[in-house]
Amino acid sequence: MNLSYFYILIVIFTFRNVSTAIKQKDKTEIQKAIDWLMSQRQLNYGWGNGLDTAQALLAVELTKSSSNLERKLSAKQLEIELILNLWHHDDPDAIFIDSERLTIGNIAIYCLALIAACHDPRFFHGHDLIGSLLHHEANSDLEFTISSLASCKAGMHVRKRYLRRLIEITNTKSDVEVLSKAILALQCVERDHRNRNVKPLLKKPLTALTLLQEADGGFGSLHATAIATQALQEGKAIWNRTGAVSWLLNHQNPDGSFWDVPTTAEVIIALANTGINSFKDDNCEGQSKKSMEETETAIITPYMADITYNTSISNTSDTFIKEFTTEEVQIGRTNITVTYSLWVGSNISEKYSINITVVNNETLYDIMQRAAETDPKYAFSATEWPNGHYVHTLYGYKEEPSSYHYWVLYRLQEFPDPKNPPGNQMVASRGVDDLIIKDGEHYLFWYKKL
Repeated sequence: MNLSYFYILIVIFTFRNVSTAIKQKDKTEIQKAIDWLMSQRQLNYGWGNGLDTAQALLAVELTKSSSNLERKLSAKQLEIELILNLWHHDDPDAIFIDSERLTIGNIAIYCLALIAACHDPRFFHGHDLIGSLLHHEANSDLEFTISSLASCKAGMHVRKRYLRRLIEITNTKSDVEVLSKAILALQCVERDHRNRNVKPLLKKPLTALTLLQEADGGFGSLHATAIATQALQEGKAIWNRTGAVSWLLNHQNPDGSFWDVPTTAEVIIALANTGINSFKDDNCEGQSKKSMEETETAIITPYMADITYNTSISNTSDTFIKEFTTEEVQIGRTNITVTYSLWVGSNISEKYSINITVVNNETLYDIMQRAAETDPKYAFSATEWPNGHYVHTLYGYKEEPSSYHYWVLYRLQEFPDPKNPPGNQMVASRGVDDLIIKDGEHYLFWYKKL
């Protein structure tokens, strides 16, 4: 055998043995961290307060590091803690669980844990938690990115203005955690919603994140390094993952922990090379995903002292806007058809209807825009508030509060019949931005005196 060839084989086998040893060491340290996390679990299968329980459950679900029964018990405890928070949220003087308030960021973390546990946060015991996120846009970029990630993972339609803000954040922010969370949200849009136009836009922020990695392999802190590792492991970026993993393991305590429950949970997800974007609906096959599609749910208002609104979002590049408007973010590809009608006058002096065919999971606001593009009769004007659009003018008729003339929106199962007009019980319970259309439904705007 050629001597040089023999040396090459030795190098290859040595490299494989070293790689295997490193992977085995990583696995051992991950298990130590998981064991510590399990040791912090209380008798009620929670971790002391709602957020700790949510973050721990997310790690446990993504790594499947506990029995199915134990995970279900932890999910049930999370539900109990969250319900107690929801029960008290209207009272500013109420004592919350460990003083945790229902901020946008906190609700988003709860939602991610529920999704990982195969519970639908849009139908949480009469509350639409995702609707609450969409109704309150936080000024904090970090809360906004977490909220966007949770909304995307819940399968909600991704609004263009939200996507623009995410792109703006990835192009302008150098904070590791904010940039990483924004990348995770965009990766979800590209992966779960199959939007081809987002993928090229991830290259720049991924490169920017790699440049924030320090010479020792870390990204400044345990939490930041864990989040950055999660964001980079799914992206096509050249970075030193080995250095990041070594940095994390060098900061592991002898008992297996990484400082506290939330940080340990984040590091477990990072070291296990898994993440929230690796979770899909088919992970819930065999355990019915808890959702009640026909049940109306209420949108809760988080504790207002912690909420601020940002209605001004800077424009992004013309290239992005052009690319995005050619193919809006949509979920699935099933075509559905709905009827959109306008009635004018209490005696219905004018009436018009149009059929619109789109892919599923569009909102009524999207339908109205398409109808207006198709036929000028359906042109409308709306005021944009933090909780969505308020339509005040349709077909040239503007609401007149002085004479009590308003546009009333109805959601119907049958085509609207002027001889048998719909009653008040058919008035839509949601606004045009949050009303997700369903195949075969009929939507009627009726201008009349109340």
